[in-house]
Amino acid sequence: MMSGSRRLRLRTGAAAYRVDVPPDGPLTVEGAGAPVDVLRRSRTTFQAAVDGRRIPVWVVDAGDRCLVFGDGCTFTFELDPDVAGPARTERSADHARDTGLAAPMPATVVATRAEPGQGVRAGDVLVVLEAMKMELTIRAPRDGVVDAVHCRQGDLVQPGVPLVTMQAPRGA
Repeated sequence: MMSGSRRLRLRTGAAAYRVDVPPDGPLTVEGAGAPVDVLRRSRTTFQAAVDGRRIPVWVVDAGDRCLVFGDGCTFTFELDPDVAGPARTERSADHARDTGLAAPMPATVVATRAEPGQGVRAGDVLVVLEAMKMELTIRAPRDGVVDAVHCRQGDLVQPGVPLVTMQAPRGA
């Protein structure tokens, strides 16, 4: 591992991957069956190189999990808490204060499943999007109450624009 790099271990189901995150340059993913190098294009967009193919990838940070959309597939990864370290703990706390939930890429709203004032649990589907012939679900990152829904079925939405805002659960 290079000096200044962070090492993460991601899990999805029974599979585990080691990710080396250098301060500059591509991320390296080990355990994927084939070498994977990932270049960051923006805060939420990446380009993965797998077996000579370049695949656009969108990543949504959902606190203690990470949603990855690419190559027609959706993956949910959990950060291994033994490897997270203090930087991730601070970032999770920052994420908990962030009340906006946004699209990871340009998309069309297929359905909204939340209403203002509705109590939701972590993982509940709030909005269903479609982009590049794949369905993307925006889920509640934690328990809370829907403050506002800023989209409706048929809307074209852009990345980074809040679709739903939430507040802490009543009485919390």
